[in-house]
Amino acid sequence: MSTSQTRAPNELDEYERNRQQFTAAQVGPYQNQWVAFSPDGKRIIAAALTLLELDRRLVGLGENPEQVGLEFLIADECSLGGAGSSG
Repeated sequence: MSTSQTRAPNELDEYERNRQQFTAAQVGPYQNQWVAFSPDGKRIIAAALTLLELDRRLVGLGENPEQVGLEFLIADECSLGGAGSSG
């Protein structure tokens, strides 16, 4: 569900590899929210209930909203993926 925006294919591969390392416990607190991941997918920068609020938070943190990976984490899907998952 992440957006690729303007990333080059090798950057997208790195993002996806790193993003998949997050466990369900790590993303659990962000269920039913929009989450902005760093461009390399290694960290969560901010989260919010709406894209507008997430954009505001990113700008407030000095981040470019067009340079992050965006995902809406659905409660039932937060247990999918990540280290140690069979999914």
